[in-house]
Amino acid sequence: MFLLARKTSELSPADIELIKEAAGALARAGEKLEKALRQLRAAEDLLDLHADDQTPSTREEAIEQYRAARTKAETARYVYIIQREAVGFRNHKFPDLIFPLPPARELPR
Repeated sequence: MFLLARKTSELSPADIELIKEAAGALARAGEKLEKALRQLRAAEDLLDLHADDQTPSTREEAIEQYRAARTKAETARYVYIIQREAVGFRNHKFPDLIFPLPPARELPR
């Protein structure tokens, strides 16, 4: 964001408002990513719990919950990266360290 390169004394009230809005949007995207990653971990735990379940419907429900949580986490991460780029961050090592997306599980078909 070009505004971040300017001195504080050069910023107008409108510029400051834009920066606040961008920072707020980035924070909200980060919170959504954190929530999606927690849900993914919970779905992975459920998947592990029902891995050897003899009831196909229970196992399949766990697999579907995992797939939905995985898609939600991937989407939230994508939105977070876009928000970072909109603010002017181009290096995405930080999100990879702070919000790691677990490797995808191989699931039965």
